[in-house]
Amino acid sequence: MGIQRQTLRFNTLGVYNRGVPQHQPFEAPQPYGKVVGRNISAARGRLQRSQTSLAKRMRSIGFSAWKQQTVANVEQGKRSVTAVELVGLALSLDVTVRTLLEPQPMDGQIELPDGESYSERTVRLLVAEVNSRPIYWNDDVPVRRQDWAGWEGDPDAPDAVKAAWREAGEVTDDA
Repeated sequence: MGIQRQTLRFNTLGVYNRGVPQHQPFEAPQPYGKVVGRNISAARGRLQRSQTSLAKRMRSIGFSAWKQQTVANVEQGKRSVTAVELVGLALSLDVTVRTLLEPQPMDGQIELPDGESYSERTVRLLVAEVNSRPIYWNDDVPVRRQDWAGWEGDPDAPDAVKAAWREAGEVTDDA
């Protein structure tokens, strides 16, 4: 009876499980644009401002193309915002950029445009300037951690994976 190969997987807290079925609190991953849009809408709601008022504030600090429909599209996740617009929105809503970008635990899995999803914890850590290395790169091809063959000590794991495990503190020596 040999060693059984297992696959690392994220649970909803971003913790790795070995071959454990995943239970997600939500039916489908949340597109990140909708998460950001919801955060913008919530910040606007706390100020009791209308979409028209937010658009007016954005125009008053130089974002001349912002109208009520722009705000509506952003809040619905139909339009992405640029980094400069995020700063303008943070100023207009009297919040931090982090407040606008950070997913909440209720968001479960966050989906990026390529269709891959990551735990809200992983995205929250990235926003908080902590990269938990959910991806390693094989040249210019992303290899997502949940796709890595084996587990921490798998002799068949690629050297780059072993190095990433060591750097992340998950493995202290070559197995």
